[in-house]
Amino acid sequence: MFRCDLFLYLTLIEIMNACIPTQNIETCSTCSKIYNTGCQGYGIPSASDWCVIGDDIPVTYTLESAFDYAYGEDACTSVLSCPSGTISYFLTDGIDVPGNDLGTSPTTVYCAETGSYAGEWNVYTDYHGYPITQMTCRSQ
Repeated sequence: MFRCDLFLYLTLIEIMNACIPTQNIETCSTCSKIYNTGCQGYGIPSASDWCVIGDDIPVTYTLESAFDYAYGEDACTSVLSCPSGTISYFLTDGIDVPGNDLGTSPTTVYCAETGSYAGEWNVYTDYHGYPITQMTCRSQ
């Protein structure tokens, strides 16, 4: 009886160790965070020109394998979905380009983790691709 209990106990421990949700989770390493860190929140610097603080959205970054748009095998991705009353903008060559549906729909950005374009963020909005250096949820 003791052997059976010991076997069941050790089997249960093995199963529990295999199911820890934090194991085998990979994070983005080459691509840096891209949300605008200069945002100060609602009404700052003015009632008509402000942007949402990244922690208030929140912005998450996920490592995906063989992402369709990326030039490398792995890509860091983020989906920017701005809160009501704000529009998504992506900074490319010093110009703010609105996200999908003029910034009102969620927009995916991606960054190759490997390959010759590693570390370069890109957005594909309304059938056009752009390299970007920043993304922001800004007042309308």
